[in-house]
Amino acid sequence: MRGRAAAAAAVGAYFALLAALGGYDRWSRLGVFPVDRSRPLWFGDLRSLTSAWQCARHGRHVLPRNPCDPWQRPANYPHLWVWLKFLGLGNGDVQALGFLVGALFLLAALAVLPRAAGVGSGALYGVALCAPAIMLGVQRANVDLLLFGLLVVAAIYASRAVLAAAVVELAAALKLFPIFAVGLLLRRRYWLISGAVLVAFAAYALGTLSTIREIRKTVPQVNDTSFGLRRFSEWAAAAVTAHSSPVGWDVAVALVTLAAVVLLRNRLRALLPETGTRELDLFWAGACVYVGSYVFFRSFDYRLAFALMTFPQLVRWARARSWIAVVTLVAFFGTLWLDAPWHGVPLLGWLQHSHVVSLPPVVASQLVLFLGLAAGLAATAPQLPYAVRSRTTRQRDASSGAAGASTVSSARSGR
Repeated sequence: MRGRAAAAAAVGAYFALLAALGGYDRWSRLGVFPVDRSRPLWFGDLRSLTSAWQCARHGRHVLPRNPCDPWQRPANYPHLWVWLKFLGLGNGDVQALGFLVGALFLLAALAVLPRAAGVGSGALYGVALCAPAIMLGVQRANVDLLLFGLLVVAAIYASRAVLAAAVVELAAALKLFPIFAVGLLLRRRYWLISGAVLVAFAAYALGTLSTIREIRKTVPQVNDTSFGLRRFSEWAAAAVTAHSSPVGWDVAVALVTLAAVVLLRNRLRALLPETGTRELDLFWAGACVYVGSYVFFRSFDYRLAFALMTFPQLVRWARARSWIAVVTLVAFFGTLWLDAPWHGVPLLGWLQHSHVVSLPPVVASQLVLFLGLAAGLAATAPQLPYAVRSRTTRQRDASSGAAGASTVSSARSGR
């Protein structure tokens, strides 16, 4: 438990520093900003949900605008969240709920580390937990942190197929994007259960399609404190090909990456061998969410919390001297730390503004992290059922052929 203790100590030191700087209202001095700097209310993202409960109890619509929200933001959550209005909770309960969300997230985050993790790994993981991208979710008490906890449970108990599938399905129903974690079930070769999860999710999505479309229209798409392939594509479209279409770059990067990891899969298997079951389950859950979110969305940085699940497996590979894992870990920390404004901070400020051919380092880090995690998924991907059957058939035919040849040889020797 020394690794977890070291990580917890790092988080404790972080909050002690925050208190010394002036507390919650001075969190911006550590690169973490509230929803509205002119009105820095506690747990701003959670207020979107609690205010939606208040409005829903009075029969008022919360899409495309939530009149009960302090900033009039839409409650861009699936209706399952609004159904919790019967609990009677509202904006008066924000602080208690916010602390609860943060505590549950940190407990789940510490559970990601294996019990045998050493002090060094724990301290390094603690640095990741204290990054502005992660603390943005804690500061705003975003519900993505609860979904992170659900997927950690699914990964840790992945050997229980039905339980893991139910948890993934629940998380996907609550916020849609966790459906990418179905890759965890596929890695375990739960083919039928994975299919059932996907079919159930498709039925749910079709049944709530109008709400999903409305949410999509209201979700802000900005480059500040966010990650996604579109950030790189916009830079490439403007800087490389004289204002070409970012959509074309999106498709090109995604397809080239897919082709590369498929063609190089055998070589990647040698560089990133399949080691450790628990760590690999967590890696698949976190990597699938990051890779899927990176390609299809532009998400706020607090969703990078799911990338924390990849840390133990990346460390295991790095200790085996895998250069891909080392580069991916560097990109992992760059992604977590370099997207906050660090004006006046000597090292971080220099890294943030020393662009290579005008490419922001955080955007480069996000891209490299995407490539590294995609390589890890390809290297440890299971064989498809038909491929397994084909190989088994070939082996059986070869064994039968060898047995037949042996029988003929014995008969000839008997003559």
